[in-house]
Amino acid sequence: MAAPWSTMKFWKPGTEGPGLSLNEEREATAEVGGSIVYNPHASLSIEKQRQKLPVFKHRNYILYLLENYQTVVIVGETGCGKSTQIPQYLLEAGWAAEGKVVGVTQPRRVAAVSEAGSPKFYLTDNLVFDTLYSLITHYQQVPLRCNEFEMRLTEPVPQTNAHESKEWYHANLTRSQAENMLMRVPRDGAFLVRKRTEPNSYAISFRWKGEYGGKKQLWFPANYVEEISPSTLEPESSPLTENSPLGDLLRGSIDVPSCQIAVRADGKGSRQFVFTLAMGPVQRAGHALDIAADSYEEMQDWVLKIRDVAVTADARLSEGKMMERRKKIALELSDLVVYCRPVPFDEDKIGTERACYRDMSSFPETKAEKYVNKIKGKKFLQYNRLQLSRIYPKGQRLDSSNYDPLPMWLCGSQLVALNFQTPDKPMQMNQALFMLNGKNGFVLQPSIMREETFDPFDRNSLRGMEPITVQIEVLGARHLPKNGRGIVSPLIEIEVCGAEYDSGKQKTDSEADNGLNPTWPQKKFHFVICNSEFSFLRFVVYEIDMFNDQNFLAQATFPVKGLKTGYRSIPLKNSFNEDLELAVLLVHVEIFSGRHENGDASPFVVSAQSVRERTSDPSSGLHLAQCGREGSLETRCQTPLDDFRLSQEHLLEHADSRDRREEFDRHGTLEYTQHVVNAE
Repeated sequence: MAAPWSTMKFWKPGTEGPGLSLNEEREATAEVGGSIVYNPHASLSIEKQRQKLPVFKHRNYILYLLENYQTVVIVGETGCGKSTQIPQYLLEAGWAAEGKVVGVTQPRRVAAVSEAGSPKFYLTDNLVFDTLYSLITHYQQVPLRCNEFEMRLTEPVPQTNAHESKEWYHANLTRSQAENMLMRVPRDGAFLVRKRTEPNSYAISFRWKGEYGGKKQLWFPANYVEEISPSTLEPESSPLTENSPLGDLLRGSIDVPSCQIAVRADGKGSRQFVFTLAMGPVQRAGHALDIAADSYEEMQDWVLKIRDVAVTADARLSEGKMMERRKKIALELSDLVVYCRPVPFDEDKIGTERACYRDMSSFPETKAEKYVNKIKGKKFLQYNRLQLSRIYPKGQRLDSSNYDPLPMWLCGSQLVALNFQTPDKPMQMNQALFMLNGKNGFVLQPSIMREETFDPFDRNSLRGMEPITVQIEVLGARHLPKNGRGIVSPLIEIEVCGAEYDSGKQKTDSEADNGLNPTWPQKKFHFVICNSEFSFLRFVVYEIDMFNDQNFLAQATFPVKGLKTGYRSIPLKNSFNEDLELAVLLVHVEIFSGRHENGDASPFVVSAQSVRERTSDPSSGLHLAQCGREGSLETRCQTPLDDFRLSQEHLLEHADSRDRREEFDRHGTLEYTQHVVNAE
């Protein structure tokens, strides 16, 4: 083995070195040798060095030649950059985009010499092989090293048209000849490939024995075999005939306005009354349709009708273009509007024959608020019974905040647009509304909204809808989120969102320093709801900080008409209405209807309604304006307190009577069971 370079002495190239023969020295220098290139710009950046190369100033011209000619010959001195920079220019110009490749070839010639009368093959002077096969085999295992690259031979490129030398290929063979040849070979799976008359098309013919209609012998997959009779072939139906009332009778269509029509005076063939419908001038028409009639009158009728249709179509087209210029609309886009027509809102059309169900009007929230109130709310609901309205946020909401969508929903607005990116209460109610109907994005309006007497802001117009009382008891929670590093002190706010006469909120006490599994003392919260169709029950978890401020932690919002009674574990969500892992709220829900089974009114509803009626009655001593003007401060405050105490007594009496009934039922059942056991 040769000694390391560091321990060797200098010797003259071409002479025998110390410890090396001449052939060994030649082989060693060939493997690691290379030319020395001086680079005067080595201190510059790579990009600056590229710009210093002579080929750089011809870059655009070279790219132009490569774009326009298949072959470009570039001659230059060594080191000018023609071999390294031109492929880089092609990469930078996008030639290798979409999976394309810029190939750089480095051809190596296999030389052959004759030594002692036998041929020798080599790629480099220092390594010679007896056969070409041994040369290829060697460089498949050992890489070929040159000054520019190092590479090992891998996969051979297949020969073109290699199939022509195979025994199964037949270049000049018809289908009948192929079938006769296969009949002489009584073996399943025998095959041949023949060239068809069409260019670049081949057919494979094989023999397969099977029992038609019975058990297949599975030499060829039976599910890929189908016998097709030429008589059973049916033409493929085009989309034009599928949606046509004529069905298969419709074979095509012709653009009548662009056609020319001419009557054949001499007829055609055996038919006397014939006219021609052609695309373009009749004399030069490549596609013409000859139509025959049974009589002259029928032919004239067809010709006149076709000409009338062409004139009418041209008039409609001209009218459409004039309207497009006058109203500044795109006719193509306008034709796509088939369900709704955007029009300005006209209050005078509401309830008249001029109102059209196809008309839709858009309102900013500022304009909509003028109609969703006690004065015009019923009128706006009448508009929405027949037509569509779309509400969108006003442009002054630079922070992308949202308005309250409930008044718009109560007045029947079908499209209430909100800023989806804002995590606030209106967006959470929107998500809760569309939880109904399987979350498919469409919710039917309640039937009461289609009644003429219904007023969304008047509780007395709720005909046929019994009020309900929702009783909520908050028992506990677990795994509540926290904003900072401290321990949260949570409280629960229960709110009913709906019409003005149904809305209200109540809160639990704060549970100090317990966000893992807080519990609350037994306390029942009652909400009387008259219009449950558009009411939402909302649970909000707040944290009380050191400044006694409430910070949002979690929420859950549900439509009231989708509530279920009993003990319920409520998954809590964040402000974006996304699930909070493991965070739940445990509550007990009871719902009482407005009347008992015996027909008596529920005391919850009676007490709540009595307070509202006496508060809103001008003749009552509880009227706020009257109280504000008459009497002293004690007198004004004592009357509402007395009324509140009276309503509380009603509720307590109802609760006591209900507890006595439950206790009586429980003891009565127990005594009855004991008597039965003793009798047995």
